[in-house]
Amino acid sequence: MVANHTMTHRNLCQAPDEAAAEIDENAEVIMQATGVRPLLFRAPYGARCRTLEAELRARELVSVGWNLDPQDWRNPTSDDILTYLEGRLSRLKGRGILLLHDTHPASVFALGPLLDWIARENRVAARDGRDPIVLRDYAVFLPRRPLAQTGIGTVAGAVLDNLLAALGPRGRSFLAPGPR
Repeated sequence: MVANHTMTHRNLCQAPDEAAAEIDENAEVIMQATGVRPLLFRAPYGARCRTLEAELRARELVSVGWNLDPQDWRNPTSDDILTYLEGRLSRLKGRGILLLHDTHPASVFALGPLLDWIARENRVAARDGRDPIVLRDYAVFLPRRPLAQTGIGTVAGAVLDNLLAALGPRGRSFLAPGPR
């Protein structure tokens, strides 16, 4: 699921006059790329203010923050990120939302070992009768309403439709079932 994070990563509470354009322009880019308008929003820097909240309500965007932040933008090592997350997750009570940036290689390289650690911790938790760490996707934040079709099927269908349109009637007969 692709969420809106603004066009230029500005703190929209420090530039409230630009909030609408930042959100709308990014929503349009996401729509053009995926065929789906974003339903979620994460404010750059975790900014929260009345102006931003009003803009999000007007667009029916759900604001999603985080409470687990290894501050990968400071360029820690993968081991530093993993140590931070293991420590926080082992003491976490309730829900945790992890902030990682895929633009920082250390975060990318820490993710596999983190998932392995969670799997090991969950085996121990099951043996000891404790609750496991449950991984959920962002769908838990979405309002109860039908979602647009997304995924590889939608993309493949659109590509096929465009190909057929480009080939014209000959293309349709080429792809029609039956003996060749």
